[in-house]
Amino acid sequence: MVVTQVRPSDTYRISQLEPRNGRPYATIVHVSQLKAWRSWNKDDDDSNTNSHNEPEMQRSKRTVRKPLRYGDFMPDR
Repeated sequence: MVVTQVRPSDTYRISQLEPRNGRPYATIVHVSQLKAWRSWNKDDDDSNTNSHNEPEMQRSKRTVRKPLRYGDFMPDR
């Protein structure tokens, strides 16, 4: 499937690249119906072209601390 036309209100016309049974397939879908797809073939993937020059983003690790008192977690009743 490939997006062939961007339409208003987050809708897209999609069609099949190679028709099955000799019949082409095309439909209009909302963005919520689309599924993300990634090529696993490294030759087709050009998203990593500039990754050699950019530092890798890392998520900071969360520090878990114990409360000083039990009352720190329990509100006054």
